[in-house]
Amino acid sequence: MIQTKPCVCVQYSKWPHILALNLLAHEYNVQLLQCLDRHAPVITRTQVVRPKVPYYDSSVKDLKRARRKAENEWRRNKTDSNLESKFKQARNKCAAKLDYLKTNHFSDAIHEANGDQKRLFSIIQSLTCVNRDNPLPDHVSIQQLANDFANFFIKKIEKIRNEIDVQDIDPPVLPSGPDCQEFSSFNLLSESDVKKLVTESNTTSCELNPLPTHLLKQCIDIILPVLTKMINMSLQTGRCLQQKLNTFPNQGVKL
Repeated sequence: MIQTKPCVCVQYSKWPHILALNLLAHEYNVQLLQCLDRHAPVITRTQVVRPKVPYYDSSVKDLKRARRKAENEWRRNKTDSNLESKFKQARNKCAAKLDYLKTNHFSDAIHEANGDQKRLFSIIQSLTCVNRDNPLPDHVSIQQLANDFANFFIKKIEKIRNEIDVQDIDPPVLPSGPDCQEFSSFNLLSESDVKKLVTESNTTSCELNPLPTHLLKQCIDIILPVLTKMINMSLQTGRCLQQKLNTFPNQGVKL
Protein backbone atom coordinates (compact mmCIF):
# COMPACT_ATOMS: atom_id res chain seq x y z
CA MET A 1 0.00 0.00 0.00
CA ILE A 2 2.71 2.48 0.98
CA GLN A 3 5.83 0.90 -0.46
CA THR A 4 4.67 1.05 -4.10
CA LYS A 5 3.74 4.45 -5.48
CA PRO A 6 5.58 6.80 -3.03
CA CYS A 7 8.90 4.97 -3.43
CA VAL A 8 8.70 5.33 -7.23
CA CYS A 9 8.68 9.12 -6.91
CA VAL A 10 12.21 9.29 -5.46
CA GLN A 11 13.80 7.15 -8.14
CA TYR A 12 13.96 10.01 -10.63
CA SER A 13 17.26 11.63 -9.71
CA LYS A 14 16.88 14.29 -12.42
CA TRP A 15 14.19 16.03 -10.35
CA PRO A 16 15.32 18.75 -7.97
CA HIS A 17 15.45 17.53 -4.42
CA ILE A 18 12.74 19.84 -3.16
CA LEU A 19 10.37 18.72 -5.91
CA ALA A 20 10.95 15.02 -5.19
CA LEU A 21 10.56 15.67 -1.46
CA ASN A 22 7.19 17.36 -1.87
CA LEU A 23 5.92 14.74 -4.29
CA LEU A 24 6.96 12.00 -1.89
CA ALA A 25 5.19 13.76 0.98
CA HIS A 26 2.11 14.28 -1.19
CA GLU A 27 1.93 10.60 -2.10
CA TYR A 28 2.54 9.68 1.54
CA ASN A 29 -0.42 11.78 2.67
CA VAL A 30 -2.73 10.70 -0.15
CA GLN A 31 -2.17 6.97 0.23
CA LEU A 32 -2.44 7.02 4.02
CA LEU A 33 -5.70 8.97 3.80
CA GLN A 34 -7.08 6.58 1.18
CA CYS A 35 -6.18 3.60 3.32
CA LEU A 36 -7.76 5.19 6.39
CA ASP A 37 -10.93 6.09 4.47
CA ARG A 38 -11.17 2.55 3.16
CA HIS A 39 -11.06 0.92 6.60
CA ALA A 40 -12.44 3.73 8.79
CA PRO A 41 -14.45 6.21 6.71
CA VAL A 42 -15.50 9.48 8.25
CA ILE A 43 -19.04 9.39 9.64
CA THR A 44 -20.87 12.67 10.21
CA ARG A 45 -23.16 12.83 13.19
CA THR A 46 -25.42 15.63 14.39
CA GLN A 47 -25.23 16.21 18.12
CA VAL A 48 -27.41 18.65 19.99
CA VAL A 49 -25.30 20.65 22.44
CA ARG A 50 -27.36 21.67 25.42
CA PRO A 51 -26.04 24.06 28.06
CA LYS A 52 -25.06 22.45 31.33
CA VAL A 53 -27.30 23.35 34.26
CA PRO A 54 -25.29 23.52 37.50
CA TYR A 55 -28.19 22.59 39.75
CA TYR A 56 -29.28 19.59 37.68
CA ASP A 57 -28.50 16.40 39.60
CA SER A 58 -29.37 12.71 39.59
CA SER A 59 -32.56 13.24 41.62
CA VAL A 60 -34.00 15.45 38.87
CA LYS A 61 -33.02 12.87 36.27
CA ASP A 62 -34.89 10.15 38.19
CA LEU A 63 -37.97 12.37 38.52
CA LYS A 64 -37.94 13.19 34.80
CA ARG A 65 -37.65 9.50 33.98
CA ALA A 66 -40.64 8.73 36.23
CA ARG A 67 -42.59 11.60 34.64
CA ARG A 68 -41.88 10.33 31.14
CA LYS A 69 -42.92 6.80 32.09
CA ALA A 70 -46.19 8.03 33.61
CA GLU A 71 -46.88 10.19 30.55
CA ASN A 72 -46.37 7.27 28.17
CA GLU A 73 -48.72 5.07 30.19
CA TRP A 74 -51.37 7.79 30.23
CA ARG A 75 -51.08 8.48 26.47
CA ARG A 76 -51.63 4.78 25.71
CA ASN A 77 -54.88 4.85 27.68
CA LYS A 78 -56.25 8.37 28.06
CA THR A 79 -59.60 7.16 29.32
CA ASP A 80 -58.06 6.00 32.60
CA SER A 81 -58.32 8.91 35.05
CA ASN A 82 -55.93 7.24 37.49
CA LEU A 83 -53.15 7.24 34.93
CA GLU A 84 -53.78 10.90 34.18
CA SER A 85 -53.65 11.78 37.86
CA LYS A 86 -50.44 9.79 38.26
CA PHE A 87 -48.85 11.64 35.34
CA LYS A 88 -49.82 15.06 36.70
CA GLN A 89 -48.43 14.20 40.12
CA ALA A 90 -45.12 13.12 38.58
CA ARG A 91 -45.02 16.26 36.45
CA ASN A 92 -45.72 18.60 39.35
CA LYS A 93 -43.19 16.82 41.57
CA CYS A 94 -40.48 17.18 38.94
CA ALA A 95 -41.27 20.86 38.36
CA ALA A 96 -41.29 21.59 42.08
CA LYS A 97 -37.93 19.88 42.53
CA LEU A 98 -36.41 21.92 39.69
CA ASP A 99 -37.78 25.18 41.12
CA TYR A 100 -36.42 24.30 44.57
CA LEU A 101 -32.93 23.49 43.28
CA LYS A 102 -32.83 26.53 40.99
CA THR A 103 -33.92 28.88 43.77
CA ASN A 104 -31.34 27.55 46.22
CA HIS A 105 -28.59 27.64 43.61
CA PHE A 106 -29.07 31.27 42.66
CA SER A 107 -29.70 32.34 46.25
CA ASP A 108 -26.37 30.84 47.28
CA ALA A 109 -24.64 32.35 44.24
CA ILE A 110 -25.93 35.84 45.02
CA HIS A 111 -24.95 35.44 48.67
CA GLU A 112 -21.42 34.35 47.72
CA ALA A 113 -21.08 37.25 45.26
CA ASN A 114 -21.78 39.84 47.93
CA GLY A 115 -19.74 42.92 47.01
CA ASP A 116 -18.61 41.57 43.64
CA GLN A 117 -20.53 43.73 41.16
CA LYS A 118 -19.20 41.95 38.09
CA ARG A 119 -20.31 38.56 39.34
CA LEU A 120 -23.70 39.90 40.40
CA PHE A 121 -24.35 41.39 36.95
CA SER A 122 -23.36 38.06 35.40
CA ILE A 123 -25.85 36.19 37.57
CA ILE A 124 -28.62 38.67 36.74
CA GLN A 125 -27.82 38.38 33.06
CA SER A 126 -28.16 34.59 33.21
CA LEU A 127 -31.48 34.92 35.06
CA THR A 128 -32.93 37.38 32.56
CA CYS A 129 -31.71 35.27 29.61
CA VAL A 130 -29.96 38.18 27.92
CA ASN A 131 -27.80 36.77 25.13
CA ARG A 132 -24.69 38.67 24.16
CA ASP A 133 -24.08 39.41 20.52
CA ASN A 134 -21.55 37.29 18.68
CA PRO A 135 -18.24 39.25 18.78
CA LEU A 136 -17.03 37.62 15.57
CA PRO A 137 -17.49 39.43 12.24
CA ASP A 138 -19.85 38.10 9.60
CA HIS A 139 -18.47 34.98 7.98
CA VAL A 140 -19.52 31.97 5.94
CA SER A 141 -16.91 29.47 7.12
CA ILE A 142 -15.39 29.45 10.60
CA GLN A 143 -12.20 27.92 9.17
CA GLN A 144 -11.90 30.69 6.57
CA LEU A 145 -12.44 33.28 9.30
CA ALA A 146 -9.62 31.74 11.36
CA ASN A 147 -7.34 31.85 8.30
CA ASP A 148 -8.28 35.51 7.74
CA PHE A 149 -7.31 36.33 11.33
CA ALA A 150 -3.99 34.52 10.91
CA ASN A 151 -3.24 36.33 7.62
CA PHE A 152 -4.12 39.67 9.20
CA PHE A 153 -1.54 39.29 11.97
CA ILE A 154 1.08 37.97 9.54
CA LYS A 155 0.64 41.03 7.31
CA LYS A 156 0.68 43.28 10.36
CA ILE A 157 4.07 41.90 11.43
CA GLU A 158 5.41 42.25 7.87
CA LYS A 159 4.25 45.85 7.76
CA ILE A 160 6.01 46.66 11.04
CA ARG A 161 9.21 45.04 9.78
CA ASN A 162 9.09 46.99 6.50
CA GLU A 163 8.59 50.26 8.37
CA ILE A 164 11.57 49.48 10.59
CA ASP A 165 13.75 48.71 7.55
CA VAL A 166 13.16 52.13 5.93
CA GLN A 167 14.02 54.03 9.10
CA ASP A 168 17.51 55.48 9.40
CA ILE A 169 18.62 53.87 12.63
CA ASP A 170 22.17 53.09 13.58
CA PRO A 171 22.64 49.38 14.05
CA PRO A 172 23.20 48.36 17.65
CA VAL A 173 26.71 47.60 18.79
CA LEU A 174 26.77 44.09 20.11
CA PRO A 175 29.50 42.82 22.39
CA SER A 176 31.85 40.39 20.78
CA GLY A 177 31.13 36.81 21.67
CA PRO A 178 32.60 33.43 20.99
CA ASP A 179 32.95 32.32 17.40
CA CYS A 180 29.78 30.69 16.13
CA GLN A 181 29.88 27.29 14.55
CA GLU A 182 28.26 26.92 11.17
CA PHE A 183 26.18 23.84 10.44
CA SER A 184 26.82 22.99 6.81
CA SER A 185 25.66 19.39 6.90
CA PHE A 186 23.75 16.99 9.11
CA ASN A 187 24.16 13.32 9.83
CA LEU A 188 21.46 11.28 8.15
CA LEU A 189 19.14 9.18 10.26
CA SER A 190 18.83 5.45 10.02
CA GLU A 191 15.51 3.64 10.11
CA SER A 192 16.21 2.54 13.67
CA ASP A 193 16.75 6.19 14.69
CA VAL A 194 13.44 7.27 13.16
CA LYS A 195 11.62 4.32 14.68
CA LYS A 196 12.96 5.21 18.12
CA LEU A 197 11.87 8.84 17.72
CA VAL A 198 8.36 7.84 16.67
CA THR A 199 7.78 5.15 19.26
CA GLU A 200 9.10 7.29 22.14
CA SER A 201 7.12 10.40 21.17
CA ASN A 202 3.83 11.34 22.80
CA THR A 203 0.72 9.78 21.30
CA THR A 204 -0.85 13.08 20.30
CA SER A 205 -2.33 13.87 16.91
CA CYS A 206 -3.07 16.94 14.82
CA GLU A 207 -5.75 17.46 12.18
CA LEU A 208 -2.95 17.88 9.63
CA ASN A 209 -1.68 14.34 10.22
CA PRO A 210 -2.89 11.86 7.59
CA LEU A 211 -2.86 9.08 10.19
CA PRO A 212 -3.47 9.23 13.96
CA THR A 213 -0.29 8.81 15.96
CA HIS A 214 -1.38 5.64 17.76
CA LEU A 215 -2.04 3.97 14.37
CA LEU A 216 1.26 5.28 13.01
CA LYS A 217 3.12 3.60 15.86
CA GLN A 218 1.35 0.30 15.21
CA CYS A 219 2.33 0.19 11.52
CA ILE A 220 5.65 2.03 11.81
CA ASP A 221 7.58 -0.88 10.25
CA ILE A 222 5.64 -0.48 6.98
CA ILE A 223 5.86 3.33 6.84
CA LEU A 224 9.44 3.54 8.13
CA PRO A 225 11.29 3.52 4.75
CA VAL A 226 9.24 6.37 3.31
CA LEU A 227 9.32 8.37 6.54
CA THR A 228 13.10 7.99 6.85
CA LYS A 229 13.56 8.99 3.21
CA MET A 230 11.56 12.21 3.68
CA ILE A 231 13.48 13.20 6.80
CA ASN A 232 16.88 12.58 5.22
CA MET A 233 15.93 14.45 2.04
CA SER A 234 14.93 17.42 4.16
CA LEU A 235 18.25 17.30 6.05
CA GLN A 236 20.27 16.98 2.84
CA THR A 237 18.62 19.92 1.09
CA GLY A 238 18.05 22.09 4.16
CA ARG A 239 14.43 22.58 3.14
CA CYS A 240 11.10 21.80 4.68
CA LEU A 241 7.98 20.58 2.96
CA GLN A 242 6.27 23.19 0.79
CA GLN A 243 2.75 22.45 1.86
CA LYS A 244 0.07 24.97 2.70
CA LEU A 245 -1.08 24.82 6.30
CA ASN A 246 -4.54 25.91 7.33
CA THR A 247 -5.61 27.41 10.61
CA PHE A 248 -8.01 25.20 12.53
CA PRO A 249 -10.31 27.30 14.73
CA ASN A 250 -10.80 26.52 18.39
CA GLN A 251 -14.21 27.88 19.24
CA GLY A 252 -13.46 27.64 22.93
CA VAL A 253 -10.95 30.49 22.67
CA LYS A 254 -12.31 33.86 23.68
CA LEU A 255 -11.63 36.73 21.33
